[in-house]
Amino acid sequence: MSAIILASMIALPVMWPAPADILETSSIYSWTCSELLGWQSRMMRDGTPLLIYGHEPFPGWGSFESVTIRSPLEAGLWGNGKWEIDFESSEVPDSSYASGIGLLENTSYQNRYSAYLRRPLPADLFIDFSLSREDTLKNQRFVLGRDNIVLAGRGWQTTEDGYTLWSSWKPANFMTRLSFVHLKAGGRQWELLGSYSTRFGEVLFQTGAAGSLSDSEMQMVEGHMRLEFPFQGVTTVLRTDISDSQDDFSLGGTAGLIASYGFLDVQAGAVLPQDSDISFIGIAGAGPAELNLRIDSDGIEGGLQTIFTTGFVYLHSGVSLKTDTLRFAGTVMPSLEWGASGRIHGGVTWDLLNAHDHNSGTMDLKSLFTLGNFAFIFAVEDILDDYRSYTFGITWIFNDRPPRIAGEEEDGN
Repeated sequence: MSAIILASMIALPVMWPAPADILETSSIYSWTCSELLGWQSRMMRDGTPLLIYGHEPFPGWGSFESVTIRSPLEAGLWGNGKWEIDFESSEVPDSSYASGIGLLENTSYQNRYSAYLRRPLPADLFIDFSLSREDTLKNQRFVLGRDNIVLAGRGWQTTEDGYTLWSSWKPANFMTRLSFVHLKAGGRQWELLGSYSTRFGEVLFQTGAAGSLSDSEMQMVEGHMRLEFPFQGVTTVLRTDISDSQDDFSLGGTAGLIASYGFLDVQAGAVLPQDSDISFIGIAGAGPAELNLRIDSDGIEGGLQTIFTTGFVYLHSGVSLKTDTLRFAGTVMPSLEWGASGRIHGGVTWDLLNAHDHNSGTMDLKSLFTLGNFAFIFAVEDILDDYRSYTFGITWIFNDRPPRIAGEEEDGN
């Protein structure tokens, strides 16, 4: 396996779940500056929000191919001037199937499991099914589709149980979706979403609208428009967001520049999320490191994050500073080859916080032995606490690719 440093990911971190991430899915992205600082974010699935109105938990391990973090300037049509966390679905194979299973036993009864199956069906149909449990969070998802037409659903069981069923149609530049949502805390609602995207030369134009209706009462209506103007390596981004939630009208928008100068990538702009004050953001990245800053009425806050991956180690880490609070989180996993197809990984995941009145932190030790499509996992969780626990188990991926550590090239290099 050659040592390839993944650069050119600045301002657009893309993470792939590793087998050990079944321990805690959030470890894939929780070290990024936007998450450490608690900046407003919106969760997407393939660029579109699953729920217009109400709370949706993060999807489980095995139900997505990668996670992309986008700044308010890079965020797509539905970003609302917030940081975007986009969970991207896997492609269904044309003539075979992809499936996987993960089974982990924990000494504190916080067991995890995950399973998924993606395969083509007769009549040009395809299916994508997954289920998982992470501690007390349970997730189920299914997709049945053909070409650009999809029938799908997702359920979750937490302190806020719920499920949603939807049908979508995506011909060419259009996309429309009708959903039925049942939330334990919010009752039943119908949601309708539509969008359109086109280019005029180099200019990208996007517009969309969505609404949520419950008991003949409109819960939420929102509309968006986004423009991109590239010129000589600099892209100007303009967007407008409007919403009306139970007669509470709000207006937001974003304006800024995205540019690349050799090995340096920069962003700067003004962001006005709905129901929030205006702020100014600046992002600069070079090589595997990226600096994020935000200025608003409360002052300046920001942080530094890095994605560094080679054939022998990967390091995903971030440090943030907000008023008098310093936070440091990430994962480091060195590895070495074992025989012809095996590899041993060992490292630590941490989240440490220092504030003016207290210090806190969590840390997990992780080890991983991959052999072809198998991954054997052993971890000591919460080693800084008296109630630390031990976890062991396997993941088994049935496809043509071995399980990969986050950030490895798809061809295994």
